[in-house]
Amino acid sequence: MRKVYADATAALAGLLRDGMVIHSGGFGLCGIPALLIDAVKESGVKDLTIVSNNCGIDDVGLGKLLRTRQIRKMIASYVGENAEFARQFLAGELEIEFNPQGTLAERIRAGGAGIPAFFTKTGVGTAVAEGKPTQVFDGETYLMERGIVADLALVHAWKGDTEGNLVYRRTARNFNPMMATAAKVTVAQVEHLVQPGETTPTTDEEVTMRKVYADATAALAGLLRDGMVIHSGGFGLCGIPALLIDAVKESGVKDLTIVSNNCGIDDVGLGKLLRTRQIRKMIASYVGENAEFARQFLAGELEIEFNPQGTLAERIRAGGAGIPAFFTKTGVGTAVAEGKPTQVFDGETYLMERGIVADLALVHAWKGDTEGNLVYRRTARNFNPMMATAAKVTVAQVEHLVQPGEIDPDHIITPGVFVKRIVALPSGYEKLIENRTVRPRATA
Repeated sequence: MRKVYADATAALAGLLRDGMVIHSGGFGLCGIPALLIDAVKESGVKDLTIVSNNCGIDDVGLGKLLRTRQIRKMIASYVGENAEFARQFLAGELEIEFNPQGTLAERIRAGGAGIPAFFTKTGVGTAVAEGKPTQVFDGETYLMERGIVADLALVHAWKGDTEGNLVYRRTARNFNPMMATAAKVTVAQVEHLVQPGETTPTTDEEVTMRKVYADATAALAGLLRDGMVIHSGGFGLCGIPALLIDAVKESGVKDLTIVSNNCGIDDVGLGKLLRTRQIRKMIASYVGENAEFARQFLAGELEIEFNPQGTLAERIRAGGAGIPAFFTKTGVGTAVAEGKPTQVFDGETYLMERGIVADLALVHAWKGDTEGNLVYRRTARNFNPMMATAAKVTVAQVEHLVQPGEIDPDHIITPGVFVKRIVALPSGYEKLIENRTVRPRATA
């Protein structure tokens, strides 16, 4: 479909209507879709509900829509340097739904992920909690918040190609990426428009402790114990922390609960821990090409908690975000739902799933610096970034270890604050391929 338009007015033609909900990216004036906001103003559309961190400043950005009284309601986390915002609010002319900033971000992200509601501790016992359901998990009270899906998202990107792939730059990223996923229609303004293939795939510290260890055994020293829960990154054999898994095997630790997409293949990766009977339970989404996995399961020797793959990913991500539970439509009415609470939102039944926090996360990264900032490469990213955030301790094996400052900040996917220990892979380390598929060689 044609995605590139001559100007902002043309890009928004046919999309605007009175009373709609609009996500507007940015933080203060950083990364705001100012050109698109101007086009909204000129359209004269009114009674808008705007979801944004704040409302610009007087007569700049969303502040222009305040001045023209086109905004009926703001869902925001901050008043900002905006006298008109404060005046309208105090005069009762503007409806405001204030959210803690992290809660607002998560509500938007949840909307984009198809999650109608989730639980958080933020706001419990304050005015934020008024009228909202609460629930107790592990002895702690949590507040239920709803996801937000907008009719239209307006975002700003540093670079984009004509197919709509976007790259954000530094702090101008802020709310833009999550808003882009959480609306019926997303319109982006970009600083640099290029052709497909011209965008470099990009991504998405303060520590003084020693993080780099000589080998995997040293990196895991003092961390392993029987009966612990371990996140293990990877997908098949792609992006698996094989060196760290070998060190777990040699330690002899047992009765482990392993959270991973699958369990490697026979005698490779996590398959080694199966063979030595060190795994008591697998929380996974796929058996994989692993005869020993199937044998132990069918013989009742291995406990398995199967999850739809997207649910497993979200359970891990939720654990890293401090969210004890969330709702999803996936699995409703199937064996996956057995014993789990359900709730109806907007006439649809959703299943409640719990977040997962591990004792230890083992991840593989393509590049890392000595402060623990990590970059993953292509499909080897998979579960690694979310697992790195969702454990009490994260240990990373990296292919290329560099000094702080040698990684472009915009390329960092896992900030070093999440990573406690690092080991560099030795020269000649072999990354195995589960099934190599190549084109047939042409006959001579």
